[in-house]
Amino acid sequence: MRSYERWISQGMSRRRILQILGAGAVGIGCGSSDDESPSGPPSQFEYGGDGGVAPFDPLVYNPVLWLESDFGVPTSNGLLSTWTNKNPLGVVPSLVASAAARPTFTLGAGVNGLPTIEALDHNAVMEPAVPTSLFAAGAGRTVYVVAQGTDTFGGHLYTFRRSGNLLAHSYMNSSVSWGTPLYWYHSSDGAAINHQLNPPPSISDVFCSTVSYVAGEQIHCHWHNGVRQYIQSQQGSDTPLSTADDGAAGFTLFNRIPTMAYGYGWKGKIYAILVFPGRHDAVTRDLIHAYLGLKYGIRFASTVQSLKKQAIFDGDSITRGVGASLPTTNYVSQTMALVGGSWDVGNFGVDGTTTVPVTRRGPRSVDIHYFAGRAKNIYVDACGTNDVRAGSNPNTVYDRITNRIAAAKATGWYVIRSTISGRIIGQNGWDAGMEANRRTVNNSIVTNTAGAHAIVDNRGVARVETPDTGSFVDGLHPTDLGASLMAPAFAARISAA
Repeated sequence: MRSYERWISQGMSRRRILQILGAGAVGIGCGSSDDESPSGPPSQFEYGGDGGVAPFDPLVYNPVLWLESDFGVPTSNGLLSTWTNKNPLGVVPSLVASAAARPTFTLGAGVNGLPTIEALDHNAVMEPAVPTSLFAAGAGRTVYVVAQGTDTFGGHLYTFRRSGNLLAHSYMNSSVSWGTPLYWYHSSDGAAINHQLNPPPSISDVFCSTVSYVAGEQIHCHWHNGVRQYIQSQQGSDTPLSTADDGAAGFTLFNRIPTMAYGYGWKGKIYAILVFPGRHDAVTRDLIHAYLGLKYGIRFASTVQSLKKQAIFDGDSITRGVGASLPTTNYVSQTMALVGGSWDVGNFGVDGTTTVPVTRRGPRSVDIHYFAGRAKNIYVDACGTNDVRAGSNPNTVYDRITNRIAAAKATGWYVIRSTISGRIIGQNGWDAGMEANRRTVNNSIVTNTAGAHAIVDNRGVARVETPDTGSFVDGLHPTDLGASLMAPAFAARISAA
């Protein structure tokens, strides 16, 4: 039994536990003089698993729901009816399963000898005994789930609403018929992240999927399987989370949304799920990942970031890869193939993105991924075509670009800014005036009074600066050929960083 679990069983107040854990979190040694703790609190706390220790505990961050397969579960194998919240003052005391939809519990069958909680089909479901919202209206959240699949379809790991618009859920799929070796799906207020993992990890890998969300800002997602990580962000809607959206229906584990016409409940194992209020910053996320990584044998990128380089591409549908035949043939993928080596790559392309506002899209929204210990932190900014299309003055567009570059540099990113690729006049609403404004913005970008560390200048690449139907599929989005023409200039700047 961990120290804080013993203190809970002895009746110690949660406030006192948090005081003790908070002291340990900042490395302050604690004595044994407090009457509430007969055995004396340590200055570091055991994780379990392989016996490692850490100077913090997730309870410090006040999870509204904290489930792990070695706590609040039966003492013998069988069907699981109740899974107890490790936070005694969490929003719900436990999740329960109906008699016809129980997952199995097996001692010692999981990673590092831990128990497993497993859905043997796609029909298991656990939820609060009384439907309960885990969050106040308008609140953000950060969710960590450690799981292991046993079926190629994977399924929905969890949901935050069981009717209407999803607020958050995770879905994995490796159906060959979909052409996606492994799919990672999150949705919030109608905005979805559909991220194909290439090359595909094994469906049986123990992995951690992390999602953080605040209403009106981007959803940030991380996926780790111990060998590599994937990161992605997607803009949510402007509608704040509400009691109606995240209220009576509440939270469910394993099960899919019943009203959805597609998808499956999760078939596989869930070792842990931790749900916290608000968006975790990079430091807090790394601490939780360290806890989970040590216990469940996942080597997170946060533990090897001094050896890893990352490049994040921020842009619109061109960056996302609309027009490319595969995720591996868009200009981001072709760029990094030319660069070579070991990189964590984030494609933050979002349809319709403009250069404003900085705090919701652009440098501030990706700062959660910045980590000073990495060998390289490269931010590539490629936004701008939608500003010109909307009729923004060229000077205004460049001022916004300047602000984006300054914000990213202030965080510590190595900033690469690209010129805006050409478009075909007469297609997708593009006219001669817009084309003239695009060229004016590009001339300003290349002068680089904004102070980017490097400029990608594709003005001299004929079929990018003046595209044709072979290089740009609809006068706007590069084909595989167009992407191949764009990529060398990006690769050269990243390689030289």
